[in-house]
Amino acid sequence: MANDVQQSAGDVRIEEVILTTVTGEQVDLSNFMLQIIIQESIYSPCIFGEIIMSDAINLLSDGPIIGKDTITLKIRTPELPDKKEACIQKTFSIYAVTDRKLNTDREQFYSIAFISQPGINDNITRLTQKFSGSTDDIAEKIFSDYIALEGNTMVMPDRPHSTNNFEFVANHWSPFQCMNYLAKNSIGTQYRMPNVMFFESNKRFYYGSITGIIQEQLKRKTLYDEYNYVPELDTNPNTKPKDRTSGYTYTSPTISNKMRVVEKIYYPTHFDQLKNQDSGYYGNTTFAYDFANKDIYHIQFDYTSRHTQRLEQRSNLIKDTFTSFNHIGNTAPMPIDPISDPLSNITFKAGASGLFGPNDAFDVKQVTSTCFRKTALAELEAVKYEITVPGKTDVEVGRLIRFNYPKVGDKARTVSTDDELYDSLISGIYIITGIRHDIDITGHKMILEITRDSFGANN
Repeated sequence: MANDVQQSAGDVRIEEVILTTVTGEQVDLSNFMLQIIIQESIYSPCIFGEIIMSDAINLLSDGPIIGKDTITLKIRTPELPDKKEACIQKTFSIYAVTDRKLNTDREQFYSIAFISQPGINDNITRLTQKFSGSTDDIAEKIFSDYIALEGNTMVMPDRPHSTNNFEFVANHWSPFQCMNYLAKNSIGTQYRMPNVMFFESNKRFYYGSITGIIQEQLKRKTLYDEYNYVPELDTNPNTKPKDRTSGYTYTSPTISNKMRVVEKIYYPTHFDQLKNQDSGYYGNTTFAYDFANKDIYHIQFDYTSRHTQRLEQRSNLIKDTFTSFNHIGNTAPMPIDPISDPLSNITFKAGASGLFGPNDAFDVKQVTSTCFRKTALAELEAVKYEITVPGKTDVEVGRLIRFNYPKVGDKARTVSTDDELYDSLISGIYIITGIRHDIDITGHKMILEITRDSFGANN
C-alpha cells in the first residue's frame, strides 16, 4: 500500500486519536492535536502521556471533557505490520487538562494529560488483607484480581522465586504499592541479584528482575536493534552507519540505515564517586532485627576490588561481590580500589518471623537481599545515556539494543574498522530503561534512556 511506504526516518501514521466523553460521544482529535507525548519507564508502574491541543470548537465545554473520559491511540510506523505488537495501540484515561491558553476568542491551546487505565484505578483502590506464599505467585494474584483490565497481560521472567514463604499484610495499600513492596522483597531462583521491578511498557506489564530480563535476551542472543552515533555522517562521504553485528537476531526489521542513526546524545555523568558512595553502590551494610525470634543481623556487602582484603578482616562481610552476579559485560564500571567502606551506607530492616502463621518469612536471605538490591539499583545509574533516534512503534522498555559510541581521537578519512571508529569499552549492549515518544504530523522521535551494568565485552 502507498500509505505504508516509509518516506523518511521517523515517518509515522497516526491512525487513531479518539476521545470518548463521559456521555459516550466519540470525537476524532486528529485535526486538533499538535503533539503526542508518551512516556514509559522501568521505574513507573504505568504509562503517562499528554496531547497538546489546538481547539477551535470548544471541546472542553461542549464535549465536555470533565475527567471521566478516555483517549484511544493507534500509532504505527508505516513499514511495520498492522499488528498490536508492531503498533502503539492503547486506551488511556484522561486525568487532567492543563496549560489552557486563549489565542483571541477563536482558538485555545491546552494539554490533555492521560494515564493507562490501571493507573487511574489504582489511585482509588485500597487493599486491607493478608497475602502469603511465593512472591511471584502473590504478584500474579494481585495483578489478575486488582490491576489487569481486558487485554492487559504481565510477563514474569525468572520464575519460580526463591522467596516462597513470604507473608505481609496490606494496610490500606494500593495494588501498585503492594506490587512494589513485593518487588523490593523478591529474590529470583536463577538470577540472584534482587533488582525486581514492576512496570508497564506500551505492550504489556512486567514483574521481574532487570538482571533476568537482560540475561534471558542474551541467552537467546536477541536484540531489538543496533544504533550508531556517527557525528560525521553528513560531512564525511566515507562515514556510514555500522551494519548490524552478526551473531544476534534482531526483532525489529531493517527499514533503512538512517533509522538506526543517533541524532543526539546526552551523557549526564561519566563518573561521580560521591554519588556512588552515598547510594551504596560500592558497598553497604544492613542491620536487622527479628521481633519474633529476637535475632539480630549485621551484614556487610562489598562490591569493589577491595572485597578480598576486607573479607580477611571483617567477620560480618559476606562472600558475594561483583563477580558473583550476572552482567552484560565483564568489567565493573568503577575505579580499582575506590574510596569506599560498607559502613558508610547503613540500612535498618525490621521483621517478624511467623507473625501471621507458621511460615518463616523473615530470614538472613531477606536481610542479605536488602544489601544486594541497594547496589543493584545504584548499578543501573552507573552507565546511562539518553539518545535521540527516529521513532518506531514496535519498541518497548526492557528490550536490549546495541549502541556504538564513537572513539575519540584523530581518524583518517578512510577509517572503516570498528576498532578505529568505536569505543570498545562503552560500545555494546544496553537495556532500554525509559522511552519518551514525541509524535506529531512531521514524524516520530524517541528519547531512549539506555543503561548497562558493566563495561567491556558482552556475555
